[in-house]
Amino acid sequence: EEQHAECRSLAKDMGRPACEHVWMLDASKEERERGSTVEPSRAHFSSSSFSYTAIDTPGDAGLNNNMLSVLSLADVAVLVVSAAQGEFEAGVDSGRTRELALSCFAMGIQKVAVWVTKMDDMSVTNAMARYEEIKKTVSGFLKQVGFKQPDVPFVPISGILGDNLASKSSEMTWYGGEAA
Repeated sequence: EEQHAECRSLAKDMGRPACEHVWMLDASKEERERGSTVEPSRAHFSSSSFSYTAIDTPGDAGLNNNMLSVLSLADVAVLVVSAAQGEFEAGVDSGRTRELALSCFAMGIQKVAVWVTKMDDMSVTNAMARYEEIKKTVSGFLKQVGFKQPDVPFVPISGILGDNLASKSSEMTWYGGEAA
């Protein structure tokens, strides 16, 4: 909680309050300026029920070596897929979304969850239809690359607003699952 308060304060001071959650793991100046992960990082989180270490890896294809270097340390992967119109399609068309899923499987990760982020984007506006479209496509990729997990959890989120991250979103009442 203390680290989160520091990130919240820094993001506000720098005029980027939407980055308070992201900067928990993207701590370097370069990452904060680029708006994306460059170097793998770890952060420890705990609640009354769980204690875990999150490993944030770059999703950019040019940084594959950085990503693969830490994937073998993970027990579970959270594949973060953008719901924003054009961004999801770019990941599918380039093969990058499937490649990330394959990398997780090839590095021995057997459990995966999918966070469908940017559900608050203007091109999506928390639409259930968009979420279901992405869920269907990504489920197919996961099966193609070898994941045999029968019930892959998919969670629609807004990283900027925190919707469905720590608690259920009032903006996505159609979603019946748990928060991330």
